[in-house]
Amino acid sequence: MASATFTRKVTVSRKNSAAGVAAANHHGMKEFASIIIVGEAARDAAYGYSDPARREVNEALQLQSGSKDARVSAARTLALLGEPPRRRS
Repeated sequence: MASATFTRKVTVSRKNSAAGVAAANHHGMKEFASIIIVGEAARDAAYGYSDPARREVNEALQLQSGSKDARVSAARTLALLGEPPRRRS
């Protein structure tokens, strides 16, 4: 039963994050949206969901690659995943 509860909590967390990203984008707050997405990625990385975490990091960087906070958070999340550092293009 603990597994079903855990999965449900992750699902609720993803829905809440998606709502936050949508609201931030609606108000033109791309940097804040990218930080929310990187937060999702960090959560997914911490719980072993590496593929979604990588997708979320890429999404956040595409949304707001100029944000130092987003880049630093993305790098930290990639380190959690054991990824080598990326060169900035």
